[in-house]
Amino acid sequence: MSGVQFSHDLPGSIQRLTRMLNDLRTNITALNETWKDKKSQEFQTEHLLPIEPVITGAITSLSDLAELSGDIQKKLREAESML
Repeated sequence: MSGVQFSHDLPGSIQRLTRMLNDLRTNITALNETWKDKKSQEFQTEHLLPIEPVITGAITSLSDLAELSGDIQKKLREAESML
C-alpha cells in the first residue's frame, strides 16, 4: 500500500481497555470486601459503576473500527494490485 499507511494500534488499545475494565472489576470486588456501609454503595453507584458501560462501549467501538480498518486496508491492497 504505497502512499496509504495506518498508524494506529487498535488491538493494543482494545487490550489496554480490557485490562482496565478487569482491574476496575477487581478493585470494586476488593472495595466491597472492606468498605460495606451506605457511603460505599453511594460511591460505587455514583462513581464506579457508570464507568463500566463506558469502557465496554469503547471496547466495542474500537473493535468495530479495527474490523472496518482491516476491510479498508484489504480493499486498498486489492485496488492497488489492479493498477
